[in-house]
Amino acid sequence: MALTKAHSRMIEGSPLNVLDFGADPTGVSDSTSAIQAAIDAAGTRPSAGKSATVYIPAGTYLITDTINVNKDVRVTGDGGDATIINLSVSTAKEAFRLEPALGGYIWFAGFDNFRVNCKAGSVAGDGFIVTATSPSAVSQSYIRDVQIRDFRDGITFAGISANEVYINTIQNVKMVGATLSAGANDVRYGLKVSTAVYNTFSNIEITNVGNAGYSVFCEGAGSHFFQITTDGVSYVDSPWGVLDDWAVETIQCTTPVSTTVLSVSRIEALRAVSILAVENAKCQYAIGIAPGSTGMTISDVTVDEAGTGNKPNYPVTLPAGSKGTIINWKGAGAFLVEAYTDASYVENWRFINSLDITDREVGVRNVASGAKPTASAGLRGQLVLEKAGTGAADAMYVCRKNASEVYEWHAIY
Repeated sequence: MALTKAHSRMIEGSPLNVLDFGADPTGVSDSTSAIQAAIDAAGTRPSAGKSATVYIPAGTYLITDTINVNKDVRVTGDGGDATIINLSVSTAKEAFRLEPALGGYIWFAGFDNFRVNCKAGSVAGDGFIVTATSPSAVSQSYIRDVQIRDFRDGITFAGISANEVYINTIQNVKMVGATLSAGANDVRYGLKVSTAVYNTFSNIEITNVGNAGYSVFCEGAGSHFFQITTDGVSYVDSPWGVLDDWAVETIQCTTPVSTTVLSVSRIEALRAVSILAVENAKCQYAIGIAPGSTGMTISDVTVDEAGTGNKPNYPVTLPAGSKGTIINWKGAGAFLVEAYTDASYVENWRFINSLDITDREVGVRNVASGAKPTASAGLRGQLVLEKAGTGAADAMYVCRKNASEVYEWHAIY
């Protein structure tokens, strides 16, 4: 009796193995069509209640074009040092694109446990793009336990208006940029988020970011970042967003695209920030706050240097219209905030346990004799100690409203 070899695709509910579709695990032959065929086959299965997983076993696989996922398909390998995808292209393009057909939806798609080398050929390509055009959407999907190396753009989340890419997760991802020199292959973005909302990014390392590149560039509301480590500058504009446990360990490139290490706009909170050994010749400012950012809390910031000059000169920018609270700041630059910031802008901020960067501490503010700020409603209840010179006594004042409805400094002693 003749026997028929059983392929994994013949077993109901099993993952589809790319080897059954002709993929070459030695990295010699082009596996683009085979991997794409496995994904397309898996994409027909969810409606039948069957598995929609594509398995790429340990090995090295050459691809020469983008692999497209447009259904609820999960692509998994045997680990970042075992399953390796080599992208070889002459024109920069992404290795994987997660995008539904117009009018369609992708739920619970994912990529995990493999590595993408984005520069197997002469040109650095991109790692992943997750995108959708209204009325389509991508949601509840993930990229995790993945390495992306030699990239131009590492991962891009991009909707067209606001809600096409939402509530997705990137977790446990290591990204290493292609080159540190300016030019066609230079890194543009490690992680880019554009018109995507309520996505979560955690335990991500982004290194080898070039002169023209941002480690993280985000313009997506409700973005939550946890345990991010970079060696480049970043910009995050995210209403309702939170940044927690963010570390910058040097600026590796020669001339970064921004003179501010971490620029933030309209976020809710920035917590547990470490800025380590950043040369002031590369970045003059540690944290930059955008005009009009209000209600922001910045807490537990450490700015440390290793050797002379490895610290930004200016700890934080407080522009017009910004307002918030700074708590527990350790490590100053060359100047305190008052030395380079308009006094009216500083008055909009409360400083708690942050004497490394300001003399305007909540509680009792210490100023030189005759240097009290102008009394105002915003300072009502503020205590100021004027420090006298040799042979004279200090003086204490409180800001109050008098019976004539005028704010004044009232001497306590």
